[in-house]
Amino acid sequence: MVLKKQQGLAVALLGCAITIPNPIFADTSAEQNNPTGAKEATAFTKQSNALVLDELNFKNTDEYDLARKGYIASAPAGSDIRNAKGEIVWDFSGFDFEVSNPETTAPTSANPSLWRQAQLNNNQGLFKVTTNRSDLESNIYQIRGFDLANMTIIEADDGIVVLDTLTTKETAEAAIEFYNANRGRQYYKIQDSSKKAPIVAVIYSHSHIDHFGGAGGIVNARDVQNETVFDAKKNERKDTKTLKYVKGKTYVIAPSGFLDAAVSENVYVGNAMARRAQYMYGSPLLGGKQDFRGGGEQGQIDAGLGKSVSAGTTSLIAPSIIIDQDMRYKLNGVTMSFQLTPNTEAPSEMTIYFDDFKALDMGEIACPLMHNLLTMRGSQVRDALQWANYLTQSMDRYGTEVEVMLGQHNWPRWGAADINDVLASQRDSYKYIHDQSLRLTNEGYTMNELAEMVVMPDSLKKRWFNQGYYGSLKHNVKAIYQKYIGWYDANPAHLNPLTDKAASEKYIDYMGGLDSVIDKAKKDFDEGHYRWVAQVMNNAVFAFPESEPARKLQADALEQLGYQAEAATWRNAYLMGANELRNGIADSDAQAQTYNVATDSTSGLTTFTAMTLPMFFDYTAIRLNGPKANGKRITIIWKIECEEKLKKLKNEHVDANEISLYEEDMCGDYAMTVENSTLTYFPKNDYPNLYDKALTNQGAITLKMTRPEFDALMLAQIEISGKENVGTSKFDNIVQELINSKKVFPNEKSATLLEFFKLLDTFPANFPVVWPQALKSNITDRN
Repeated sequence: MVLKKQQGLAVALLGCAITIPNPIFADTSAEQNNPTGAKEATAFTKQSNALVLDELNFKNTDEYDLARKGYIASAPAGSDIRNAKGEIVWDFSGFDFEVSNPETTAPTSANPSLWRQAQLNNNQGLFKVTTNRSDLESNIYQIRGFDLANMTIIEADDGIVVLDTLTTKETAEAAIEFYNANRGRQYYKIQDSSKKAPIVAVIYSHSHIDHFGGAGGIVNARDVQNETVFDAKKNERKDTKTLKYVKGKTYVIAPSGFLDAAVSENVYVGNAMARRAQYMYGSPLLGGKQDFRGGGEQGQIDAGLGKSVSAGTTSLIAPSIIIDQDMRYKLNGVTMSFQLTPNTEAPSEMTIYFDDFKALDMGEIACPLMHNLLTMRGSQVRDALQWANYLTQSMDRYGTEVEVMLGQHNWPRWGAADINDVLASQRDSYKYIHDQSLRLTNEGYTMNELAEMVVMPDSLKKRWFNQGYYGSLKHNVKAIYQKYIGWYDANPAHLNPLTDKAASEKYIDYMGGLDSVIDKAKKDFDEGHYRWVAQVMNNAVFAFPESEPARKLQADALEQLGYQAEAATWRNAYLMGANELRNGIADSDAQAQTYNVATDSTSGLTTFTAMTLPMFFDYTAIRLNGPKANGKRITIIWKIECEEKLKKLKNEHVDANEISLYEEDMCGDYAMTVENSTLTYFPKNDYPNLYDKALTNQGAITLKMTRPEFDALMLAQIEISGKENVGTSKFDNIVQELINSKKVFPNEKSATLLEFFKLLDTFPANFPVVWPQALKSNITDRN
């Protein structure tokens, strides 16, 4: 649902194109949301930021022209997107304070280069990408500024192909309606304003949640076309397969390994990543889920790839077509050439060339900035060398005929010469960082030394589209070292160090005590040595976390570093640290949803239904508290049936092999054991001998239920929130229903199930980052 704070967004949704003034002439007195206790930039920070104006060519406004090209309509000033509860999940006016004229005017509390990127990302609305084509023809459009990523819409004969669905269902639904209001209904001659252009296909460019999380807002899982149906008609090209359009159905297309990558990243370490992502994107600085207020000059101003991450409801709809090799499909008049690019920006990723439009969508591997090789929220290290090689491959395949290059963040580029120039420059950037980092590694330098030594040549570092707004040079250099060498630098003094808190206590003691350290650090702060002050005061805070003088000085140092940072991610991390040191952690007692994708019960169930049973059992093993399970021996035989789903697939004439794979992974018979404080499971089809042996284990219980019952049971179990008293009313009700239906009997079976659930941890959502977390001293409490 899209609302306007005062008047509603109805004007934009009536089908008329909204024209607004050129953004640089808009009101510059917009309301700001700065962190409580934020301070002004110091003289040293002002000087540092002023130097940036001389280092880069701010007179070149080409990127401003590119970011505005093809503009059709924007959401009206003052509008926002809300969820069903009326909570604001996206505020279109949250960054109006960034408007300035001339555009190079930046506040002293922001790096001018980052401020420029923030202004460019502030262009929101509907944009036409294929600007050389008539409006009477099919075209490619993008919705930008409705979330962190872009939604790309390709017009087919009978409906649209949606490339990436944003982060949340609310923003995705609003984006689709905005397209239909300003283009779709007119082009497809839809008279009824309550109806939308059919969605022929949804494509996920890669496995990050800001590109698939909104799928549930625009597609119902029951409308997914599970069977891959090909048209028997001959194609003009022998290497092209034509997918048959099934009216009322939607293909969901993703690169090889998509579901495994999406689940492993958003589930296996989802809680830790979610907390770290708060620092990376600065989302708590924007007001949070219930009150998404936007940023301020002394707070969050951008995320590099876009403004921020929306605060709505995520979802996961499993793909029905997997692209497992480079291939070309034609669907409903749209020809798509897929290029797999795994282990670049994501473990599962691809680019798509839309042959009919001569448009190359590079996903997220050629954004107008330096990307990161190791995201600050945490991930597996990305392969810089392969990244460079895939950019070369894209140039070779499409470089001679491409007319427009777009991506799933930021803005497109037009003209083959400019496109090839950008691809070659970015390729050389990643290759240079890779090669020089390894050259110096082979000369014996350590990770931190590399970060100070690798410097980009002027031919690369002066280009606007190579600036480190999301990734950063130092971070990428360290990532390459980590990928090839690991965390250990071969110095035996670093082999088994004390914990941060224990070491900090010794450092402060050796340095003459807390008061002495703070006095010396204040002098360094007054001289502008903020990196060192942040480093030494981190030790002070970890040694004496309750010391207000230590916390305040640490916050002051982090804040100035944030004001100077060119990378939005670095700025956000610094300012988040400063804010929590001054004001504490918002909702510090919150318990995380066990599955990070599951932000509420509805989306949680969506996530469960998309997960295979091996994925689920793997994550359950992660949740098992090993010390609590010490000495326990539990065996549960799960018999999960998928009769209704299988019946539906068979009725849809889905290929027998696909049905067999679904039956094997989404349901089936599994023996799960807890022994040696470790959870292990044996699918009957894969490990028949071990499965049969588990059946004879003393105390083994057998639970037989449908997959929907299994999902409901486990989702209710999540709501236990780690309490010793296992039962919640919802959980008790579901268990009782299973008892009544003879799935769980009111004897030792239900007791064994409850005993098992007591061993599973529910993680704290907002654990400390910039001060120490108490270590568990009692082995039975240790996680």
